[in-house]
Amino acid sequence: MLLNGNRFLLIDNPLFSTRQFCYFVTEHKSTIIGTGEDTRKLLKMMYDHLIEDYCYCNFEDELSISQMTDYLDKYHHLSGVFICDDIYLNAKPSIKRVIKSLHNNIYLVNGDSINNFNISRLQNTQVLDNNYLSAQENKIGKLSNSPFLSCLPLPTK
Repeated sequence: MLLNGNRFLLIDNPLFSTRQFCYFVTEHKSTIIGTGEDTRKLLKMMYDHLIEDYCYCNFEDELSISQMTDYLDKYHHLSGVFICDDIYLNAKPSIKRVIKSLHNNIYLVNGDSINNFNISRLQNTQVLDNNYLSAQENKIGKLSNSPFLSCLPLPTK
């Protein structure tokens, strides 16, 4: 089964019943890392042992996305990303692109009723060799190998 023993990122949104979904996931022995703008809600869920960790992210701010992905890459190995299907389907194309680039396994969650969640893999997406996390590493690598940086003198003591 998809949930047994895996670790997932959950993109929180006020319009989605995040707490109920986290109860559902923890019953299946999986772990959730929460992300979103409502850090108070995420922190409370962490203290209630519904999520293992959380990090702030405003998906409309590139710096915030970069900081979140750096943190996740450094501290968590994820099996996929959960997001509410209504939130994803109504998101701007730029936000959809960011979400698709977070991981190769994006799962849409539809909660018809409490503890009755339907999870489906996002279809019609390319499996990306370079997701957002590895793209950041590539940018840094290119910058450090640039001719500009190689011309700078090394600092002396």
